[in-house]
Amino acid sequence: MSKDILNKNDATTTKSGLKYFLQIEGVGKVIDSGRIVIQHYTVWLSNGDKIDSLRDRNQPFVSVHPTEKFIKGMNEALSLMGVGDRGKSIMPYYLAYGEKGEYFYRLQPAYESIYFRICVIFTILYFSITNLKRLTII
Repeated sequence: MSKDILNKNDATTTKSGLKYFLQIEGVGKVIDSGRIVIQHYTVWLSNGDKIDSLRDRNQPFVSVHPTEKFIKGMNEALSLMGVGDRGKSIMPYYLAYGEKGEYFYRLQPAYESIYFRICVIFTILYFSITNLKRLTII
């Protein structure tokens, strides 16, 4: 994995400092909060070490968006994407594992920017049993 996964001329930088590049534009609208997102992702440290890849394992990740299971930068990147989108992003340390680092399969260094490739496979509307009880059948 090259440290320069983003062409600096093509990347968009958000107010938070996330750098994002849309590689392939899908057909879906931007992901709304409360939707279930099915996605693949691969993540590298800034030195090029791959730390996880659901794509390699062919195991899509399923979660309600946004989720506390993700680092801040991942939730932000998903908020910029729609169904079918494939994108790359650089997440500064404060959107990743922070000042102390964190254990994620192994200890991630403090102050470490990380690199993500994300593919949104599809989304579905989330209904909880509580919501279903409120529905009135006529």
